[in-house]
Amino acid sequence: MKKRIKKFFVNLKQRISNAYQTIRHPSSYLAKFILRLYGYNKDKIPLPLLMFVINQNGWAGVSIYLTRREYQEELKRSKRQKIVNYFILPLIIILVIFLGGIQKGDNFFFGFAQNLLSDIILILLVIYFLPQILIKPKNYKVSLENKCSYLSEEKSELILSIKNTGEEVFKKEEVHWEIFIPSGDLLEDDIAYVEGAVEANSDEILLPMRKFSGLNNTPMFIDQEILIARLFFRADILSGTQYSPYKIYYRFRTIGGNFPSLEKVTTDFLDAGFPIEKSPNVGEYVFDNLYDPTRFSAKR
Repeated sequence: MKKRIKKFFVNLKQRISNAYQTIRHPSSYLAKFILRLYGYNKDKIPLPLLMFVINQNGWAGVSIYLTRREYQEELKRSKRQKIVNYFILPLIIILVIFLGGIQKGDNFFFGFAQNLLSDIILILLVIYFLPQILIKPKNYKVSLENKCSYLSEEKSELILSIKNTGEEVFKKEEVHWEIFIPSGDLLEDDIAYVEGAVEANSDEILLPMRKFSGLNNTPMFIDQEILIARLFFRADILSGTQYSPYKIYYRFRTIGGNFPSLEKVTTDFLDAGFPIEKSPNVGEYVFDNLYDPTRFSAKR
């Protein structure tokens, strides 16, 4: 009997203490409640709530995880914005016009819909259709290409070029290209030729990277390729591994704007803890199928 009474008072004391702490620190209690609500699974907690939990309780080693979550949220936000702009808004406009069209002629909504329709048609003509007819948009595109030859079991020659894959001719110095290669993978003597500048260390990525950059010194006609670099790698470097193919990183600045878009930016550097706003805005060039020397390819 005494043990039960003692246990009762111990539990009562604990509850009173918990209630006091809750009143004194409501934010901390709310953070713990959010964790319990989502089963302590940080992947399920919405990012704003997760940031609140971290600010209240801290979370060792979460900075790298947060950069990836921020990138994923930004990507989702971009996709939602496109859905709203290209699907939801047009559907709403069509629905308003349809509802207005089935109203009686003396109805206010009928007149409003008719005026809205005429305004939309005028806007589309001025902003979209007339420019399409009078000023046909130009299609500027450029890609990174490679060729690889196996000189021996130890060395492989990698030939990089830029190719005009659009429908317009690039004039001289209209394509600025940048290639980033991990510094330890390439010796100074293995750089046979570069049509541009070489930097031993690039400050843009904040990791040990050699940066190769340059401009097209001649016009680039449709489907034309221009050699930009000849490099020699150890064969085992280009081969990568079965679970981690070898990558280099690149970026173009052309008439068509900066490459890549948000959806095509590499996420490799998020794992290094870079904040999303400082993560290098570069694309990745992935080498695969290198276990068989007769099969060489690369994915972008």
